[in-house]
Amino acid sequence: MAIKTSWNFNIDQGGTFTDIIGVTPDQKLIIKKVLSTKSDTSYNPIIYGISEIKKNYKEFSSFPINQIKVGTTMATNALLERKGDKVLLIVTKGFKDNFLIGTQQRNKIFGRHHIRKKNIYSHILEIEERTTSKGQIKNVLNEKVLFNSLKNYFAKGIKSIAIILINGFLNPKHEKIVKKIALQIGYENISCSHEVSPTINFTSRGFTTLVDAYLNPIIQKYIKDLEKKLSVKEIYYMQSNGLLAKKKALMEEMLFFLVQQEA
Repeated sequence: MAIKTSWNFNIDQGGTFTDIIGVTPDQKLIIKKVLSTKSDTSYNPIIYGISEIKKNYKEFSSFPINQIKVGTTMATNALLERKGDKVLLIVTKGFKDNFLIGTQQRNKIFGRHHIRKKNIYSHILEIEERTTSKGQIKNVLNEKVLFNSLKNYFAKGIKSIAIILINGFLNPKHEKIVKKIALQIGYENISCSHEVSPTINFTSRGFTTLVDAYLNPIIQKYIKDLEKKLSVKEIYYMQSNGLLAKKKALMEEMLFFLVQQEA
């Protein structure tokens, strides 16, 4: 069999273990299982596992890596364990409790007590604005007041925001204004409902946007750290639809990164 000039790796990173399959330049399979986390904060299971495989296969240890395919439950685990980023939820005035009430679906509908899951947003900002069901602006947004409010939250260390305004999917003018001001202030991650999930249902559109704002920063950090530390020609990431995507495509549809497999 002809010897190729590079390695390829397929990786499944779970919450406890990370499984790595290496394809050597002479087309042999090497399988290694490593811990996904250690007490050492600099530890990365993918980088560690790949380096161990290459080190033990000395004949081709100096050969470059052509391609890596990664599947991970990192985002799903962060959502389940409530380990996402701090999020400022921005909603139309009068709707601050909407995502606390949700759809009222619960396992024991007639139970006398219901314990809610921890919210994925840290702060809420209600703003005076309103767009009608026909997409017309009824109450104009006060940009000066909004700027001061957003600046105060930014000073508190909030860097991620979810903008979810009533009927924003019909007319996103106000959501776009909020985003523009937030960018001027320096917010690093901004999720707008008309971009993330432009659908009619306020609650489902809102929850989807919240999840995007909650997980986006940690997903971006995960990808940035991995690609910074690895010398590889191509890295593909498994999406929840079963397809593989490169970094650029994944950033445009970040929620496809969420559910890789059952958690």
